[in-house]
Amino acid sequence: MADRPAPAFPVLLPGARAVNAAKETGKALILFASGAARSPKDDPLTLIRAEIADRHPDLAIRAAYSPAHAQSALKSRGEDAPGLIRVLADLCVSGHTRIAVQSLHVIPGLAFDAAREIAGRGHRLPQRVERITLGRPLIGSHQYAEAAAAVLARALPEDRKAGEAVVLVGHGAASPAGSLAYPALQCFLTRLDPEIFVGTIAGPFTPEATLAALRAAGFRKAWLVPLLTVVGYHAAGGLFGDSSDSWRQILSRAGIEAIPVFRGLAAVPALVSLWADHADLALAELDAAP
Repeated sequence: MADRPAPAFPVLLPGARAVNAAKETGKALILFASGAARSPKDDPLTLIRAEIADRHPDLAIRAAYSPAHAQSALKSRGEDAPGLIRVLADLCVSGHTRIAVQSLHVIPGLAFDAAREIAGRGHRLPQRVERITLGRPLIGSHQYAEAAAAVLARALPEDRKAGEAVVLVGHGAASPAGSLAYPALQCFLTRLDPEIFVGTIAGPFTPEATLAALRAAGFRKAWLVPLLTVVGYHAAGGLFGDSSDSWRQILSRAGIEAIPVFRGLAAVPALVSLWADHADLALAELDAAP
């Protein structure tokens, strides 16, 4: 029997009550992102916001950002970069009593854990909120890892030729759930294309470990593809920079030509649709009985 989609994380707050769908009011969605794009035209919210707005034309949609370095990058460009607590409070004051928070993270790491903790403290908001739900990240379960792998295997560089490896590089994760997301993704990708490898800037899938696998398979060329929602300055340096410990430099010193692909996952329409599917589940949980 096929696996059911992984549910959102519902947080039913004190004093909450069931809501008649025919009389629903006050519903809102927050898109919660950790990274800051290198320029406004690369904003990860653009495609995601558009798709969700197309599915839910009357829905109030807001954006929240974390951590501090992403907020600083946006503010340096003169852009507002509110945190999740502030956006929740603003929606609450404006009369929204049921709020879904959709994570735009790739894995359920520490930033996602922080969002869940904030959502659980919703009863401290200045006005009464009935329910807050939290939509899972892109690779938030093994079902989602399989779905993401299917899309990623089709969204490879067009100029890649047979016998050329592709290395998808994410941030890495300190949390147990987040660290398990990468081997799950690798498992499903290997079934589709054994020349695709998963790596991390920090964590168990180090450049050295991936380099050993590339050498063992005899690869002389590898496409470096960010496994990141957006490619910010910090991530771009760790992947493609001139420092000796960047992925590109490590592979190049080993005799493997490393071709950088400056594209975040939020620029891939099929992946955006997966995030929007997760948001649909989080919104549906707002109407579920306690």
